[in-house]
Amino acid sequence: MSLKTRLLQVTLVVLSFAFGIQAQEAEAQNLFVANRFDNTIREFSASGVDLGYFATTGLNGPTGLAFDKKGNLYVSNILGNTVRKFSPTGEDLGDFATTGLSDPRGIAFDKGGNLYVANTIEESGASWIRKFSPDGEDLGNFATTGLNVPRGIAFDKKGNLYAANLGDNTIRVFSWSGEDLGYFATTGIVGPALIAFDRRGNLYVTNMPINAIREFSRDGVDLGLRHHRVERTRWPGLRQEEEPLRFQPRRQHGSSVLSERRGPGLLRNYRDERPPWLGLQPQTG
Repeated sequence: MSLKTRLLQVTLVVLSFAFGIQAQEAEAQNLFVANRFDNTIREFSASGVDLGYFATTGLNGPTGLAFDKKGNLYVSNILGNTVRKFSPTGEDLGDFATTGLSDPRGIAFDKGGNLYVANTIEESGASWIRKFSPDGEDLGNFATTGLNVPRGIAFDKKGNLYAANLGDNTIRVFSWSGEDLGYFATTGIVGPALIAFDRRGNLYVTNMPINAIREFSRDGVDLGLRHHRVERTRWPGLRQEEEPLRFQPRRQHGSSVLSERRGPGLLRNYRDERPPWLGLQPQTG
């Protein structure tokens, strides 16, 4: 894995029991899958070949995944309340963040290399997004208002941060400085989990209870559900006993593919029947 490879963060759109997938934007695009129930991260080639374990240590309920500019992989541990860091070759570099975290889920980098983590205290419902410097310094809360059990988070091209609120079925947007800009989307959302932008600036949101993906324009206009024709692919090495259905957007041969997981190790790819996506927005942080 070249450190010079431009990495593309592919935010897993989760339709049941959140976990994470990341992909490289390269000639041969590999996928990295967080297996929450056996505390491992698995790597697959673009064609679905199981390349084995990428990481097996330092993981405790791995969920959110994000790459930095150097190709290091960061993992949110929901059971350990930590963010773990791994080198591009899978070497365990230890805890990157341990303070200010509770049930950490979605994670994302900004252009400056700062890491943002969505948190919730289950008992009270208190929610916040924590910010960490590129060196792991705890910079405190980035946002505390307008959040209701946030799951996926993602940056747009302008540096605004979007958060999927599982608790009230909304998408909230914050400026680069953390100012609460209000609701971005409130319609057509049921149990939103994680989110991702394409290069046009459109936002894709999962809906867990109805197993569907909703699309919104850059202005927040509800563009409806995305449904796709199906081709089946079985990938070995995936543990899926308690997680029956999930989607993950990625690019393949110039178009985007949604990978749906049904049962242990089974992926189903949905190819776009409308004009091809322009791809997911590369993370520059």
